[in-house]
Amino acid sequence: LVLLRKAEDWSYECEWRLIGKRGSQDSLLELEEIIFGIRCDVAVKFAVVQALAGRQRPVSFYEMHEDQGTFDLRRREVDIDELSASLPRRSRQYIDAFSDLSDIPSPGGT
Repeated sequence: LVLLRKAEDWSYECEWRLIGKRGSQDSLLELEEIIFGIRCDVAVKFAVVQALAGRQRPVSFYEMHEDQGTFDLRRREVDIDELSASLPRRSRQYIDAFSDLSDIPSPGGT
């Protein structure tokens, strides 16, 4: 259900808000791009990018930044490789890290 639009001052953004119980069902609307706000945490950006990776129709990711020397905000494309490189990586999948624990003998030798 498309219920609300942003305030008239923000109408140039053409942003629609969908409110409803769609769950994991596909939407009739195609997501084209996501623009992260200037204070959006890098971990949030990474989580969103990862959640939408591998979609049949790719999503473009942008972030807002301040234009040096002005009060203007500018949009720039998110460098996915740089974003991924900036976060710590784990060496193995969680399940793999504990899979060999079954080889450890139980206390008392049983």
